[in-house]
Amino acid sequence: MATVTEPRSRPTLSRELIRDTALRLTLEQPNVALTLARLGNELEADPTAVYRHFRNRNELMLELGDHLFTQILDQLELDGGWDESLETIARLTRDVMLQRPALATEVATRATGGPGERASVELVNSIMEAAGFEGRAIADNTRAFGELLLAIVVSAASYLILPTTTRSTDDVVVRNLYDLDPSRPADAIDEVFDLVIATYIAGLRSTLSDPTRPTEEPT
Repeated sequence: MATVTEPRSRPTLSRELIRDTALRLTLEQPNVALTLARLGNELEADPTAVYRHFRNRNELMLELGDHLFTQILDQLELDGGWDESLETIARLTRDVMLQRPALATEVATRATGGPGERASVELVNSIMEAAGFEGRAIADNTRAFGELLLAIVVSAASYLILPTTTRSTDDVVVRNLYDLDPSRPADAIDEVFDLVIATYIAGLRSTLSDPTRPTEEPT
């Protein structure tokens, strides 16, 4: 007697399922921009079905970007001073976002307005306050840290998604331009990143040690 195979039921679409599937696709193909056609195929649904849960692709991408901030916070372990905390946040942010360089180039510098971004800002605000900043300087330095950090991440991500031949050509130019040892990686992502963050934090220390620095905006 022939066995009747039950048709595989399609998953019920939800905002969470769409987001989680999109995040998985960006991790499986990290150098490829996410398309609704590819997402719909993975969900076994017409791509337009996404619009029942997200107004448009932009809203979906902002949701993905905000979820990256949440992932960073979930993995974060801070047990040092304010400077070590900023270094830890910087390195973890880079590591998480560079797992999905194509996504990072698209969303890392966007303002998501979501809970992940808000919690991240509140955390860095508290670190800046612990460092000794006061008043408006807390928010200003938090924003400066975030914009510097994410700009470096996007720069590295943009390099990583280049075609291999293009990267090889650029590597030769960079080695010649900066007189690098041929055995040294031309992109030097880790080395340059650490130098920029260390220089920035040294600048904060210098600002904090300046007895003439204003702590409030002049009235």
